[in-house]
Amino acid sequence: MAEDVSYWICTSCRTAVLKEFSKCSKCGNRRPILKRVAPLAILAVFIAAGIVATHSSKQEPALQQSTMPSLEAAFITAVRQASDQYAATHNPVEKTELRRQRAVTLQSLFKGDLGFTSWTGKVVSISSSGPYANVAISLSDGIQVQSGGAGGFDTRIYAGTPIYSDLRTLQIGDRVVISGRFLPSPEDGLAETSLTEKGSMDEPSFLILITEMSHP
Repeated sequence: MAEDVSYWICTSCRTAVLKEFSKCSKCGNRRPILKRVAPLAILAVFIAAGIVATHSSKQEPALQQSTMPSLEAAFITAVRQASDQYAATHNPVEKTELRRQRAVTLQSLFKGDLGFTSWTGKVVSISSSGPYANVAISLSDGIQVQSGGAGGFDTRIYAGTPIYSDLRTLQIGDRVVISGRFLPSPEDGLAETSLTEKGSMDEPSFLILITEMSHP
């Protein structure tokens, strides 16, 4: 799995933006051409962001990215920035291109098996049908991962498995730590369950295969 993510700094509002995006998600300013951001400048931005987060009493634990695995934080940042840029434009061609760019970005975060380890989230739904169950987990506001069936994949949780037993002890709102892997998708890079482009970009729910789950 890849843990390194390159950013550029908006010259207008000083927001850190993933290099795959040409516009700032906050103010819409375009990325400067042929300019590189010094590592110290990037570090300063994130230190400042950490100070602000520390003093925010309203911030959800799931949003405190300094305590997350770096891959999870990068994933959330990429999805949120793409969503913000999608909402900011009214050009349908640009909207579709932003989805394509997000797909490339998300796949670039991972290597090989699309696996992840010890990501933290909050249970938002649990369902059961016959011999299997499903769970949806919020990683951050408007960004979910879930088990289920979509795009020809089946990641449902079957009775008799350790994950199924874990689900029996959970309640909506519980915080969980999960490991597993995403599934590939030509449209979204990682398989996503929305039926429309707007749903995929506004409030995506990505399909995952859960291999480990614990309730801290």
